Amino acid sequence: MADKQILPILVMSNGRSGSTMLMQLLGLDPACFFPKLDPYEIRYLTYICKIAALWRRCESVGNDYVDTYYHWKLPTVAAAPWGLRGMFPEDIAGFPKDKDVLLQLWNQLLPSIAAQQPGARYYVEKAAYWIVPMLKQITQYYAIDLFRDPRDVFISRTKWIKAHNNPIAWNLTEDTGDFQHALNMCRGISNHFENYLVRKDVRSTILLRYEDLIINRREALKKVEDALEVNLEGSIESDMRPEHVTAKSVEASIKRYKHEGMPEVVRKCLEANLLEAFEHFGYEDLPEVSSPEENGRYYFDRRMINDGFKSDDGRLVLTGDRVTVELKGEQFQFGLPIDAFDAESIAEVWLCAAGIAGSRFSLFWRAEGEELSEERAIHLVYYPGEHYDVMCFPVTEHPKWKGKIKELRFGAFNGPGPKVKPNSLFLRWVHLAKAKHCFE
Repeated sequence: MADKQILPILVMSNGRSGSTMLMQLLGLDPACFFPKLDPYEIRYLTYICKIAALWRRCESVGNDYVDTYYHWKLPTVAAAPWGLRGMFPEDIAGFPKDKDVLLQLWNQLLPSIAAQQPGARYYVEKAAYWIVPMLKQITQYYAIDLFRDPRDVFISRTKWIKAHNNPIAWNLTEDTGDFQHALNMCRGISNHFENYLVRKDVRSTILLRYEDLIINRREALKKVEDALEVNLEGSIESDMRPEHVTAKSVEASIKRYKHEGMPEVVRKCLEANLLEAFEHFGYEDLPEVSSPEENGRYYFDRRMINDGFKSDDGRLVLTGDRVTVELKGEQFQFGLPIDAFDAESIAEVWLCAAGIAGSRFSLFWRAEGEELSEERAIHLVYYPGEHYDVMCFPVTEHPKWKGKIKELRFGAFNGPGPKVKPNSLFLRWVHLAKAKHCFE
C-alpha cells in the first residue's frame, strides 16, 4: 500500500532556533505533509509515542494515580494500571508491548495522512529528542537536528517572553531570574545535543545550523533536498512576522550577543555549561579552558573508574566516550574522584545517562569528618528510556548542602524496573554547574 511508504521526519531543536521557518520550507514540497497551522506544533506522533512510553512504565503514586485516567473530566492520563501491582507488560503472558502499541497507533495515522495529501511520502513534526529510539523500532525515519548559537537563543527567548508576557512557554515563572533561565536552557540544549551525538553519523540524521539557513539558505537546504529527494525551491511566508520575530531583521538575528549584548554572567554560564556543543558546531568567541573539568564537566575515563567508589551491585566498563553499567543488584553506586570544593560554588549537579532499568537515581555527599547518609542525599525518580537524559540534582535547595564537600557518590538505575538488556545502560558524564557568583 502507498501509505505504508510514508516516513516520519522529526524536526528537533530548542525553542527560538528556526524550527517554524524550517517547517515552512519543508511544506514547499507536496511530498511533506503536516497540519499547516502556524506555528506547526500539532504533534500527533509525539502524542502516540508518549502513550507507548506510558504503556511500559511501572508507577504507583496512590489515589492521584487512579484519578488521572479513571475520571472522565480530567484531560490527563498516567502510566498503565498494571503498575499498581508492580508489573510490566512483559510480565503478562501474551500482552502487547509498548512497541506493539506504537506500531498500531502509527499504522492508524498513515491512511489519514495519505487521504489528506495524496502523494505524500513524509509526515513532518516538531518532535522531542526522546522519540527517536522508540520510533526506530517500528519504522524508518529522518531526523533534522537544528541548532543555533545558545547565546542568541537566550536573547531571542527573553525578548519573546517580554513581548508576549508568557514565561510559561519555557517552564519559567515571573520570578525566574536570567541566571536560572540560562541554567535551565543549558540542560535542555544538552539533552538534545547528547542524543544528537549518538546518531550524528547515521544516514537518516541531517544536521542544520540556524546561521546557515539564514546566511547560506540554498546550500543548507541542498543537504535536506538530497537526503529526502524533495524540492524546497520557492518562497515562504516572511521570516519577519511581527508576532514571531524578536530581531530587527533576519540578518540581525545572527551573533546578537555581539551587537546587542547580554548579561555577562549569563554569557559565561552558557559558554561554560555548553562548551562541547559550542565547539562541535563551530561557534566563535569562546573562552579558552585548560580542560573540561575547569568548567565542571567530568567525562568518564579510566581514572574515574579506577579511583572512584566500587559497588558490589555492579561495575562500570569503559566503552569509547561513555561507560556501560553492568548491574548485579538494585543498589548500584559509583563515586566521583574529585578534590574537595565549597558547596556554595555549585548550583546544580547533572548526570547524563541512558538505559531501560531501575526507577531511581541518587546523589549522596559528605563534608570532611561526616559520613554518607540519607540526611545528605537527593533521590530523583527515573523514567527508563533508551535516550540520554540529563538529570538535575538541585543541591542548593537542600539544607545540608554546605561546607567543604569531600565526596560525591551516585546511585544509578536503582530500584525496581524492566528487565535489563545486556550492554544497554550508559553514563556519559557528571557535571557540576557553577553558581552565579562564580561568573561575576
